[in-house]
Amino acid sequence: MRVSPIALAAATVAAFGATLVAAAPAQASTGILDCESWSSTIWCSVSGPATTVKWTVNGNYAPAYDNKYSISFSCLRGYSNTVKAVKTYNGVPSTETRSIVCSALPPR
Repeated sequence: MRVSPIALAAATVAAFGATLVAAAPAQASTGILDCESWSSTIWCSVSGPATTVKWTVNGNYAPAYDNKYSISFSCLRGYSNTVKAVKTYNGVPSTETRSIVCSALPPR
């Protein structure tokens, strides 16, 4: 029986893809980190399951925000801010980071 080169290539790609999927480590559900800014304040919130939540604002760990799903802080108009949330669920940490420019405009 003769096998066409296209069928052989398709079988090879399928086998390789199955190997990659089987070797992929389990990932925790990361949920969503959402941030908004108005009135010189930044509001951020995380969603999805979490046993613990740790926050870092502009590179500084913020223990006052530990295990809160929503945070807010004052900011200077026009400056970029970076917010990172590290959520742990079932012992597996996941990290999400957002950069946002501070706005002094009123809420929408």
